[in-house]
Amino acid sequence: MAENQEIQRLRRELEDALNRERALRQSEEYSRAHIELLRNIINRHHDISRFVDAHLNNQEQELANTIHQANVLQQQVVRQEGELVICRQVIDHLRHQLGLRRN
Repeated sequence: MAENQEIQRLRRELEDALNRERALRQSEEYSRAHIELLRNIINRHHDISRFVDAHLNNQEQELANTIHQANVLQQQVVRQEGELVICRQVIDHLRHQLGLRRN
């Protein structure tokens, strides 16, 4: 009878050990799936970061181009203002020579 009890005890221990092994295997599978999910999320973040960086670089280039164009236009305005001053001086000189008053 003691031998029977010992066999039953050993069977219970074996069953418990098998259940623990099964639970650990299942936990390992969940962990692997979770790790894979996290890797996918990290890769997606990297993709998004690269896209955002490219977009920001593009925006920076567009801003630099716009600033350059604004500087070119500002130079044109300064040059045209200088030309306008010269034209007004010529007009004033011609009016003076013709004896006309300035409006």
